[in-house]
Amino acid sequence: MSPKNIFLGDGKNRLLKRYMNVRPDDLDDRALVERFKQTGDPECFTALFERHKGRIYALCYRLVQNHALAEELMQETFMRAFKEIDQFDEKDPKSQFGPWLRTICWNLSLSQFREDKRRRECEANLMNQPDHDPLTPEEMLRHHKLEVAIKALPKEVRLCGLLFYVYGYTYEEIVHMTEYSFQQVKNYLRVFREGCRRC
Repeated sequence: MSPKNIFLGDGKNRLLKRYMNVRPDDLDDRALVERFKQTGDPECFTALFERHKGRIYALCYRLVQNHALAEELMQETFMRAFKEIDQFDEKDPKSQFGPWLRTICWNLSLSQFREDKRRRECEANLMNQPDHDPLTPEEMLRHHKLEVAIKALPKEVRLCGLLFYVYGYTYEEIVHMTEYSFQQVKNYLRVFREGCRRC
């Protein structure tokens, strides 16, 4: 709906009147999200896309090391952000659109990693070449407890732990990918190890 078609005399729409003569490029991220939610103005989300696409693409490329896949992951990240925009709290001064986007990107990339792993396992099974010997009931129970423990960890800890222990990235690569400091990554991995040892 265009802002021009909204009755601005209504007290609920005073915010729209304030935005009527403001170009999207002149607004910060939270204001763009607020305006987009209130008016549905596609230029607001386009402005967010143009503002953040470079950093998100760079993160995608660091994650997948392939330009075509990075482009696809970037597009999927923004599509997911578009669908889930109501989950971003623009009224919270601590909310930042960039880190929120990066979290979406990390989650999508980890999901892709898991899908690729499952696909490889299925292909190995079809070729009658299992990746490992069948688990005993005790091992299956331990794996289940470990999965529950990992899911209960904070997302930053879980992300660093999975990148390091499951996907084999180095400390330096994780720092580069996540933009956490080296000390933060080190601390998150320590918490990850401690959480896993309790199983």
